[in-house]
Amino acid sequence: MTGRSYVLLVEDDEALREITAECLRDHSIDVVEAADGAQALAHLECGCHPTAIVCDVMLPGVLGKSVAEYVDTTADLRDVPIVFVTGTPDRAPRGYRVMVKPISIDELLEFLAAAGVDVADHARH
Repeated sequence: MTGRSYVLLVEDDEALREITAECLRDHSIDVVEAADGAQALAHLECGCHPTAIVCDVMLPGVLGKSVAEYVDTTADLRDVPIVFVTGTPDRAPRGYRVMVKPISIDELLEFLAAAGVDVADHARH
């Protein structure tokens, strides 16, 4: 996915990932979903450049911290804002925005808008 702004959503809880993605899409945000850190890295390694990343901290296999480290050490990606959404904020990497589950969609939308994601003013009906 290139050209348009979009969010890479990395969440291993399928129900939470689907609900969050649906809420974002209701605000006309394009979303690419990854069920774990390995899927997120595979997406990023293909040369894709999300406008922002919403990432869980505790993921099976490749942790959210590793996704952030890849982003931070890849020249084309280091400007991509990351927000960690987690039930264990004490395990979130320092230096990133952290939202504690259950997250506020309004707060997430504010973060994404500030990150440069095209966010519709009103939800689609």
